[in-house]
Amino acid sequence: MKNPWTSRSVFALLVSLVAVPASTSVDAVQPAGTTIELQVTGTAGVPNGATAAAINLTATNPQAAGHLTAYNCGTRPTASTLNYAAGTTIANASIIPLSSSGKICIHTLATTDIVADITGWFPAGSDFSPRTPARLLDTRTTTTSGGSGAVQFAEDFAGNTGLDRFDLHVFQRNVDIHNYDGSSGGTWTGDHDTACGSPDTQRTLSWRPSDSQVTRQANAFYLCRDHLMTAMGEVDGFSIVTFAPKPTFDAVSRVCVDVNLTNLGARQWWKMGVVSAGLYNSTYRGVPGYVLSDVTASDVPDIIGNDRVIASWGGAGAHVALLRIGHDVGPQANPTPTDKATRHQACLVDNQNGTITFTVAGTSMTSPGSFPTGPKRVVFYDQNYTPDKDGPVLGHTWHWDNVLVE
Repeated sequence: MKNPWTSRSVFALLVSLVAVPASTSVDAVQPAGTTIELQVTGTAGVPNGATAAAINLTATNPQAAGHLTAYNCGTRPTASTLNYAAGTTIANASIIPLSSSGKICIHTLATTDIVADITGWFPAGSDFSPRTPARLLDTRTTTTSGGSGAVQFAEDFAGNTGLDRFDLHVFQRNVDIHNYDGSSGGTWTGDHDTACGSPDTQRTLSWRPSDSQVTRQANAFYLCRDHLMTAMGEVDGFSIVTFAPKPTFDAVSRVCVDVNLTNLGARQWWKMGVVSAGLYNSTYRGVPGYVLSDVTASDVPDIIGNDRVIASWGGAGAHVALLRIGHDVGPQANPTPTDKATRHQACLVDNQNGTITFTVAGTSMTSPGSFPTGPKRVVFYDQNYTPDKDGPVLGHTWHWDNVLVE
């Protein structure tokens, strides 16, 4: 193989470019979830006809953990080019294919400043052969080859931001009420954290089934102390609050979230699921039914005997880890059962061998299954049940943080 940095590939040290959209000024902070289109050819001495460039990317002062992905402005790959933590400055050198018009695109997961330094380029006919990134090794997973483990979505709600990166939905036993406006509905009592700008202690869930305007999401979703709170307690039977990262994922191997595990009894619980995009779009945002008998489940007790399950929705295209009751996993994990603020990591992993593992607060259980094929959505559920519509609701608030999709 010929050396791509020989006479067939011209190399020169060139100037530093600050990557910013044309409509903004230099040094403008790049918002989370945005993509910058950067012209490379015809800039800083790079000629038209160049097919790839050696670029050093720097993320400086990110507002949250995340990553940059640099690519040729086609389909964005799932592999990251540079990973960063909040408040740091970090750089990485990469060779990036150019688009037919000589551009690259840089996507950032979190809000950050970005610097791009171009150090060389490849002319047409050089030995450089760009390809879609594929993972050869990832020691964080049980699969060491084949492409699992890249961080595709991460949100830590730092600064009480990030809720706009999720699709929000409310489902109630009698009517799909993701559209509600405050004109009618049930009420329940919230439990705490009203000082954080949360809804009033007495909350009202309201809806107009014929109206598509959403005007009162704050009663079910709000941000407090750098994490997401969900609360639902409709008195008319069975209700579900869901939030889902907006991206549709082609590949998912691991989903994690931090959540509290307070003892709630049998009427409130949470779930996390990997759902086929088709199922998500054709149902109530991933809610296939509202009674537990609709779910075929493989039950596995936790270390103090409470039901936790990994459930397959009867071949409907989803796998879900269900914390059926929401109990504390034992004194060593949560010494104060009434502590509603302590969160523990829960992860759902496709082991790529026909099994799925659900781990919460260090306790793991494995069940046969695999994530659905094709495009997927990741969904988190806050579920509440009042049997026969005749019981009081508990008004518990779940605390969510550090949402991660790999």
